[in-house]
Amino acid sequence: MELSRCSIVVEGEDVLILSGDQCLNAEQAARETGARVLLADVGVGMAVFEQADGAMVLVDAAGAAALGPSRIDVYGEYRTDWSATELDAVMSAGHDPLADAVLAAGDPELGSVRLQMPSLKAHAFLADARLAERPRVHRDGRIDGYWEIPLSRSTREPDMAAYRSEAVVLAHRVGEESAQLSFLCPGPHGEAVVWLRRRTAADREYSFLRCGPAPAEVSGGEFYAALLGVLRDARSTGRLPGLSAPEAELLEGARTSLRLGILTSRGMRPRYGMGEYDEACHNSFPPTVISAVQALLAWGELREATQRLLYYLYRYVRGDGTLDYYGPSVAEHGQLLCLAAEIARRTGAVDFVRDHLPIVRPIWSRLLAVREKTRGLYPSSNPHHGLIPGLPEADYHHREGQWEQFYYAGDLWVCRAMREWGRTLCATGLAGCVAEGDALLTEADAYREDIVRSLAFAGATEDGFVPPGPDQQQPLAEMTPETHASYCNYRYLPEMASSGELPGELMSALLNWRRGHRGELLGTTRFKDHLDDWPVIHVARALLETDQIERYLLLMYAHLAHHHDPGTLLSFEQVSIATTNGVRAPTAGQVAPCQFTVPTMLAWAMAYEDRDDTRIWLMRGVPARWWDEPGVMRGPVVHIADGQGLHWGVETTPSGAILSFVNTAREGRNLVLRTRGHRITAAAGRVDGMEQEPQLSANRERLLIPGSWRKGAITFSFE
Repeated sequence: MELSRCSIVVEGEDVLILSGDQCLNAEQAARETGARVLLADVGVGMAVFEQADGAMVLVDAAGAAALGPSRIDVYGEYRTDWSATELDAVMSAGHDPLADAVLAAGDPELGSVRLQMPSLKAHAFLADARLAERPRVHRDGRIDGYWEIPLSRSTREPDMAAYRSEAVVLAHRVGEESAQLSFLCPGPHGEAVVWLRRRTAADREYSFLRCGPAPAEVSGGEFYAALLGVLRDARSTGRLPGLSAPEAELLEGARTSLRLGILTSRGMRPRYGMGEYDEACHNSFPPTVISAVQALLAWGELREATQRLLYYLYRYVRGDGTLDYYGPSVAEHGQLLCLAAEIARRTGAVDFVRDHLPIVRPIWSRLLAVREKTRGLYPSSNPHHGLIPGLPEADYHHREGQWEQFYYAGDLWVCRAMREWGRTLCATGLAGCVAEGDALLTEADAYREDIVRSLAFAGATEDGFVPPGPDQQQPLAEMTPETHASYCNYRYLPEMASSGELPGELMSALLNWRRGHRGELLGTTRFKDHLDDWPVIHVARALLETDQIERYLLLMYAHLAHHHDPGTLLSFEQVSIATTNGVRAPTAGQVAPCQFTVPTMLAWAMAYEDRDDTRIWLMRGVPARWWDEPGVMRGPVVHIADGQGLHWGVETTPSGAILSFVNTAREGRNLVLRTRGHRITAAAGRVDGMEQEPQLSANRERLLIPGSWRKGAITFSFE
């Protein structure tokens, strides 16, 4: 009998468990499955079972819903604490000693990355997609606005973690005596209600409470019925694409983090974070929607990505092309435009341009007007010629002169936006749009020439320092001693590298300088005396595009392990390096960009489309060990045009693998399947009804499939 596939029927005073042709009472079913009965209630018509690992199965006449075990035990997989000597060595090193230690063993693994630092422990939030409330949950069991009694009065703080589930359900535990389970859902009138199951050291049985917000005792049947409803609603509304990968913990972490990132918003309405970052002044912070849309596109969720971007554009872009935000950076304008161009091409360029060009064109028109002004103000021999001044970061909005300062990150991203929109307009085939697109492409080439010339004037070299702007030519001997150097390290330089417009040799030099001048710890980003990873996806993209795959993997695992609370998987804008009582803590609130980092990186590792070529990389950034065990790996759908695209998967076998693919879009794409560390000896298969032999790269670790091949299965073997 499998409880998760059961239903029940009530006969008189008995709750009977049905599974196929089996019909057992609750106690019999529990014995057969190694579970224990928490509830068998005729009145509410349901049964609840708890398994040895703490997972629960809730069953009624409509079927069963499972609540996976909590993550409470994960904290034991971390370094217990720093010694004073260890912490001093880590903080003072010019390079990244923790990264060196992990990378010496080859491809990083999540377990070895966890052991490098003490764990992060933080507060959490309850959330339900149907509600706007996100009540804070403290580690001692208190829930702001709903429950103010700690779970334990002892000096020992309870452990807290989330259950493995599509819903947000939190567990607290103190030893074996005290425990609390909490979740949030709408009440009968749409009000927010927190439900609690508690047992303290003085209690023999659980007590059940409904806090809406005033607490009232309820029966176990009422509590579990509400929990079952929450699990079912989350499963029906929170279902994510069917990615599959050999590392279950990584995949689960990415899925959960993606769900938490989506829950940070309120439907289509963006929110930068929860708690202190849930104030209205932060809602239109562009990276909030940029990170969400980028992640959703990476996971093949084109429809929702489109809806979220359009909501932002029509809500926060003013008629003159400025953004309704107190401190938008120039780079953010370019990134929004790039996403809009990408969605236009993937959904259908003609329709998107016809319907939405009036909301995006003013953005680039205003920027190009500013560029034209500086072309007139400064001769071509001046490093400011043709560049766009403006804020590099919202935190600088109050600093005198920063609105007129020059930063290359903004120019590089606006240049990229001109290129992307030039291609998009040309893709429509409409005469007026093609002419405008050609003009934008010409402008993008001229703009890049101005930027590269300015970088040379400013002293950028392929083996040295790449300055963040033409007026900041003095090399930064350290990336984290003070505020401005830290901002350069955590944002301005990474945004330059991720633009796709910086020459490759300068891109590598920039990454190497950060890494060798106290800019990173275990691959994550240092900011003064702590870590700040919210813009780190820009570093990730640069690492992937420069084929630094081991460092890409290190960053993905380290962000998941050390920028998230491993028990709840909430990710915070800034976190400490040093500990208090053996625990690292957030130094700023939970934010959406950090939640979307690992989901985006995992999807990109599996499928990534070149920005300047009609080529899609498959498995470019995955660990080499993924090819070693037989199994099935399925990546995200890569939309190409008109809502259609590439569907693909890989089945690994004892001797090699089979790549299956179908491109449903009218446009072709060359495919490059990478098999890191595994040389292909032979490859052949049936494609479009014919036997074909694909090409192999010189190192025999890349399978090359031309864009004219639409559907097929390629079998290949390894040495």
